Amino acid sequence: MEPHRVVQPDPATHLVGCLLLIPVTAVLTAAAKQRLSDGSDFVFSGGPLVSGELHTGPEPDWSFTNDLVTIELQRIHPPIAFMLAVSR
Repeated sequence: MEPHRVVQPDPATHLVGCLLLIPVTAVLTAAAKQRLSDGSDFVFSGGPLVSGELHTGPEPDWSFTNDLVTIELQRIHPPIAFMLAVSR
């Protein structure tokens, strides 16, 4: 019976794996952190908008949004916030 041979991995393979793992971990961590925050940013959608007051009165005048480039919206189900780019 032939003894089992232990194959040593190539050091370059370890280096490439580590270098790929760093940005993947950073992106996944940023996405998870953003899901727990109030609102969104330009890359990831965010958690529920919980800051500020909920408007319950008559429909406000939305003309102030005419000069905005982005608008942040809140979905009810699922409760996430996201940015919407406005084009004219």
